[in-house]
Formats: sequence, C-alpha cells, structure tokens
Amino acid sequence: MVKPASEKRIVPQPQVPLSKEERATVGTWVAIVDDRATKLPGKDALIISMDANTTPLAALAKAKPASSPCIWLEFYPDFSGFRYSCQVANGTPVPLTKVDPKSGAKTPWGARFSWSASVIGTPEMEFEEDLVLPASPDDHRPELKFRLWRLEFAGEEDGKLSMSEFFPETGHVSNFRYSWTVRNDFL
Repeated sequence: MVKPASEKRIVPQPQVPLSKEERATVGTWVAIVDDRATKLPGKDALIISMDANTTPLAALAKAKPASSPCIWLEFYPDFSGFRYSCQVANGTPVPLTKVDPKSGAKTPWGARFSWSASVIGTPEMEFEEDLVLPASPDDHRPELKFRLWRLEFAGEEDGKLSMSEFFPETGHVSNFRYSWTVRNDFL
C-alpha cells in the first residue's frame, strides 16, 4: 500500500488507554472492490492525463472515469478516522487527493468518521456525511444512503480479512464480501 503524499500530519493520540479490540482496529484498512461497493456520493474520480503539449481543456475532454475502485480507511487512535476515495494504479491501491489548480495545494479526498470497536475485527463507523450503497438489481434493493457502517469479520485467507458489511440504519446486510489488508501503522 502507498501512503498518501499529504501524509505529513501528526496522528492524534487517545486520551484514554485503548482496549485490545480498539488497538486491533487502529491503522490503515484497504480493500479492492467493485461497483457494488459503498462509495462517497458525487465523488467519483476522473483520470486526467496531461503532458506539455496538452491544454487543460483538451485533457478534461479526454478524461475518463476512474476504474478499479478501492476503499481506504484510516482508523486513528483518538477514535477519529478518514475514508479516502481510492483508485487502483498498477495493481496498487492509492488514496486520492484533490489538487487546487491554482495553488497546487493537496487536500484529502473523502469523508471523516468517528469509530468504535467492541469486538476484534468489527469496527463501526459514523460518517460526518452521507455515503451510498448503489442500487442492486440482484436483491431488488434501491440505492441506500447511510452514515452508520459496520464491517464484520467473516474469515481470513492469505493474510487478508474477509469482511461483510452491515448498515445499522436500515438493517441491510450486504451480500458481497471484500478482502481487506490491515496495517496497524498509527500506534
């Protein structure tokens, strides 16, 4: 996994000691997903390629939607977190940043959340803004908007956690499981 280029911040530390379950959650969690996965509404990425001979307008005209999405979660020791918009580049998940076209300043692209974990491998997140689970013709379900999201441990294979998704606001359990790579890198 690649760390974001803007990763020069100080990670907030907890005011109280973390439980065993909480310590197991702190870190970076990444899963390569598909178009059935949860996403940030209105934050689909465009891949724009430019060289010295391309005008910004011409590059934008040739822009294509990002493919091979992923989910990049960072769980910080102070029970805050961030879900980056993420893209797979050359087989490696990369968290996306927004770049100000005038200043070149980079800012994270995603949504903030608070989290808790009372069981190892089962983090629950509450986002500051709505996220979306796309409509599913397979189970005749319309698009769901949510702010509460829980990942539930479903097994382990090849060093990756298999997780199912639960949406407490609606009671919906996703039929799809994704494999997560977890790195405890903030303690």
